[in-house]
Amino acid sequence: TAEAQSREQETRVLYQLARDLGGALTADQVADITRHFLGAVELDVTLLVAEASGKGVVAFHEYGSHRLNDLEYGFVRSAYERGTIVETDPLAGMGVAIVFLPLVVPTRVLGVLALVPRSDDVDRVRALRPLLEAVASLLAITLERLHYADAAQDSELQVSAERLRTSILSSLSHDLRTPLTSLRTNIELLIAD
Repeated sequence: TAEAQSREQETRVLYQLARDLGGALTADQVADITRHFLGAVELDVTLLVAEASGKGVVAFHEYGSHRLNDLEYGFVRSAYERGTIVETDPLAGMGVAIVFLPLVVPTRVLGVLALVPRSDDVDRVRALRPLLEAVASLLAITLERLHYADAAQDSELQVSAERLRTSILSSLSHDLRTPLTSLRTNIELLIAD
């Protein structure tokens, strides 16, 4: 019974998180919602969203209060490139991220969720792993939604810009044709005389 109640509570909490993430419009808002949610279970969060940069190198935009060191970035890159969870137990309780969850959607990995426990209770973090994986999945879906919303908005702006360009060219063409037609008529009348 206790396990069923625990799962029901977890489902309720995940539903609330999904609802909150559904209203997010930016990656900053996604990070804030996630920080608030995982802060309740004594975890500090850094959300790293992959951004394509030149020469095929992936850079990460970092959202969170915990700034990652070089070692942690190595774990982030590993989780991102392999698309698998990376855990580093020996660093627990040292203010270092110990769990790195890739944000995976069907076509690619969007980023990584790095988690820093506020205590050195590694077993508690392990017990939360199914919940953390569900959170990472919700974050990935939300970030993908934001990406497609941005792409749709960019496409709409391009269509509007093209319509405006066509309208301006049409208007200019008409405005130039009218005086030219008048001049042509006058020239033809002068030639006829």
